[in-house]
Parts: sequence; C-alpha cells; structure tokens
Amino acid sequence: MESEENITSREGIIERQNRSIQAEGAFSYIKSGMEYLRFRHRSMDKIVAEMKLLSLAINIRKLSNKMKENKLGFIRYKEAI
Repeated sequence: MESEENITSREGIIERQNRSIQAEGAFSYIKSGMEYLRFRHRSMDKIVAEMKLLSLAINIRKLSNKMKENKLGFIRYKEAI
C-alpha cells in the first residue's frame, strides 16, 4: 500500500510528529493559556460553534503576532528520531 509506505517512511514519520506537536499545543493553549476548562453551552451544535470561535480567535492572535514580528513563514520542527 502506497499510503502505508508514505507514513512509515522517514519523511512521513517527521510529518506525523509535526502534526501531533502542533495539535497538542493548540489544545494546551486553550486549556491553560485561556483557562478554558468547560464548554459554556450544552447542545452539540453550540459546542461545535464555540470550538470554531475559539479556533478562529487563536488563529487571528497567532497571525497578528507573526505580522508584528514579520515572521510569516512556516515552522518546521527538526527530526527527532
């Protein structure tokens, strides 16, 4: 299988590590950085909307900080294997 070869290759492993690092950082920031421990609404539609608003706020904040520092490139973590 081509997809299995891609994800088990050296480059594929590095890509997966980068994705997991970035996702964990966002959830960590929501929980500790924003002190956001519970959803404010009950229905699934409202929770999804709340998460979208949180994500949008985080992305706007990140973009603003990058624009201020003139660092609009991609961040790539080095190989950790």
